[in-house]
Amino acid sequence: MRGGVRKCGKRWYYFEDINEDGSRKKVEKVGGDTREEAEAALRKFLIDIDETGQYFLGTDTRVKQYLDFWMEEYVKLNLKYNTYVNYRYTIKNHINKYLGKKKLTSLSPALLQNFINDEFKKGYSKKTMTITHSVLKNALNMAVYPWGLIKQNPMLYVKIPKYEDLPTTKKDLKIISLHDFDRMLEITPEGHPFYIPLNIGF
Repeated sequence: MRGGVRKCGKRWYYFEDINEDGSRKKVEKVGGDTREEAEAALRKFLIDIDETGQYFLGTDTRVKQYLDFWMEEYVKLNLKYNTYVNYRYTIKNHINKYLGKKKLTSLSPALLQNFINDEFKKGYSKKTMTITHSVLKNALNMAVYPWGLIKQNPMLYVKIPKYEDLPTTKKDLKIISLHDFDRMLEITPEGHPFYIPLNIGF
């Protein structure tokens, strides 16, 4: 069997070297009060890794690890491709920059509200803010059920700050025609840095 167990003080621990982001990392956790309990915990741990293809389950799960899993195991398999692309862009360019390295279990309504407020202050559009809020809320819902990684969803209490609805006239609006938009798409194909922002903004 991969990994091993050892006794430290009165408790037994199990350990295993895992490959995380291309580097080896030793993981050690409390397995129980006896060797048998630790060996059983190790077997379950190894099964979890083999079934998911990555280590993320447990109290050390980082937000980035969990969102990667959620994207591959749920979004990619159940939602439209364009939704998957938009979510991936939002996670990479917004969520992970602020929350990616934090433990999943450390997320609180206050921390997440602060993140949303900071994004709002940067001047992002209401649509971008709505997508960011929705991605986090939906992902954390599944972290509660069915995956049981957290007890409740802290995003349930987080609100997007109010946008002022400024009066506009036809003169104020600068609208491009569908023909012009199609021409823009010709020079910004999928994979181009402006492809996602252009499709979100139109």
